[in-house]
Amino acid sequence: MIKIEQKQVRSSLTRYIRKISVFECDRHIEHKHRLIPSGCTYLSYNHKDIPTFVNSKRVRPSQRLQIAGPKTDHNICVEYHGDLQQILIEFTPTGFYYIFHDSPSDYHNKLLNLSQFIPSDIVEPLAKQLVACDDPDKQIDIIQDHLTEMSFRALPFCSYVEKGVKIIDQNHGNVKVKDIANAIHKSERQFNRRFQSMVGVPPKTYAKLQQLHYVINLMNLKQYSSFKEISYGANFYDQSHFDHRFKELVGITPNEFLKSKEHNALKYFTDSLD
Repeated sequence: MIKIEQKQVRSSLTRYIRKISVFECDRHIEHKHRLIPSGCTYLSYNHKDIPTFVNSKRVRPSQRLQIAGPKTDHNICVEYHGDLQQILIEFTPTGFYYIFHDSPSDYHNKLLNLSQFIPSDIVEPLAKQLVACDDPDKQIDIIQDHLTEMSFRALPFCSYVEKGVKIIDQNHGNVKVKDIANAIHKSERQFNRRFQSMVGVPPKTYAKLQQLHYVINLMNLKQYSSFKEISYGANFYDQSHFDHRFKELVGITPNEFLKSKEHNALKYFTDSLD
């Protein structure tokens, strides 16, 4: 069984980091699952055996320290072969842009070595320091120390993009781009261009993904007796629209998703994987 534990984000980094999770297993495992699309960028550290990532039948090279860009392809899989201890840092939608001074829009559905963003003479000592420590909490401290130092040189905040992200998140993705643009007093074109540059995906795509994540949370709560109730709870027009959108983003229907052994996104919101 894979255990997932949520860790505390330092208050000084909450502008840039949304979530820190530790994935561990107390035995050797052979496990595969598909990754749910996400509008955020991630930093991962693999302490033990390094999992394999597969995208469109092509294996992506994996390293201990990696950056994963926004995921819009529902065919990305991760395969675990061996011992697992992984730290996953989910940046806020704009966090990667501010800290790394780079647009995630160039890294859709890509897994990249951290040394592509930070000089190798910095990454290599960081990796050695992490490998020399077996305690995930101390490893997280080491990584957060490094990100804190980087945050001192972070790009200045763009207030209207931050407001746009907040509006989308507060409405669980159920909001029109033109209404956001009106609320922040910008043209749709200007907002779209700036948002995609900083977040990595257009606001409409990000909104769809946030609505998907909200639906998955509703499934996890198990407080709804049917998909029809979930579709209304997430403010879809009807269940047909809900089913179509879910399949568009995940690749299968909601019912198939719940039954699938290759999709474990539900478990990301709890504390363990069976």
